[in-house]
Amino acid sequence: MGTKIFLDTNILLDILDDKRSSHADAKELYHLIDNGDLHAYISESVLTTADYIIQKMAAKEKRVSIWTELLDTIELLPC
Repeated sequence: MGTKIFLDTNILLDILDDKRSSHADAKELYHLIDNGDLHAYISESVLTTADYIIQKMAAKEKRVSIWTELLDTIELLPC
């Protein structure tokens, strides 16, 4: 297991939204997480806040797919 990191809402949104200025850097970070070089965590509140924000960009089915994929590589911490 690599270094442990906590992703806040903004980093999560940077990963998901290619229009954000830090998207490229966030995708590189996610690549390190996906490869197992970093072990990432998010809290339930980060997930719900990010979902609230992206509901304007994606339908529920798409959001469920996004969260399912992300939670395969990012650990969800209970509040």
